[in-house]
Amino acid sequence: MAEYLSRLFFIFFVYSVGGWCVETIRVSLKEKMFVNRGFLIGPYCPIYGSGAALLDVTLNYYTNHPFLYFFLSMTFCGILEYITSYVLEKRFKARWWDYSTRALNINGRVCAENLLQFGFFGTIFMCYVNKTILSKYYMMNESARHIIMLVLFLIVISDFIVSETLIKKIKSDINGLSKDNTVEISKKVQELIKERNIFHRRMFKAYPGLKLNILHMDASIKDMIVSFLEHVKSELDIGNVKNHSEDEKEKAEEKNN
Repeated sequence: MAEYLSRLFFIFFVYSVGGWCVETIRVSLKEKMFVNRGFLIGPYCPIYGSGAALLDVTLNYYTNHPFLYFFLSMTFCGILEYITSYVLEKRFKARWWDYSTRALNINGRVCAENLLQFGFFGTIFMCYVNKTILSKYYMMNESARHIIMLVLFLIVISDFIVSETLIKKIKSDINGLSKDNTVEISKKVQELIKERNIFHRRMFKAYPGLKLNILHMDASIKDMIVSFLEHVKSELDIGNVKNHSEDEKEKAEEKNN
């Protein structure tokens, strides 16, 4: 059992890193700048690793039937992508990707273009390339590979925990905004997010088109934000008046002297 889980995690990790490389190169070329893709801190996109692990568990019997494997890979990975999109949106109130503008999409979560890619690359890698990748795994000593996989597993789990915490902090920054929020508030919130630490900035650089679902937030918190901004403005105005009064007082004293 330990050997099976270790092997499965190896597949997950390798394809997660590979997926991160593909996504980062693709988006970086499009944006003409380096974009550290993925919602985790580390260099891996779990949806690719999860897809590879899912195919290895469910479709390993069909690797000698590439045409059938193509359609099964397309179906299984499509279901995985749809569920992942749905769960992330419900959990973080954010849409991480949206294919609404692409042809033959389902609720913007999956589209025909991606499904065909899932089928093609799933067949190529799992039917032909995966054997070579696994051969590298079995070249390691059994005890060594189990220890390495355990360490990598702990690193990835820690990354998940830290990343989720950061995402929740970002979510709290926009909590309370509603559909009718003013442009000024939106700008202030975006500035607040951009001024966060490096992990927050990494999140928004990785997903520049991230759509935040703010339709069902409490409007009272929006009023609190407005009140806070007005309070800051009034404090600044009072400070300016006070400084001006002190300057006038000093000038009057110098004149009397």
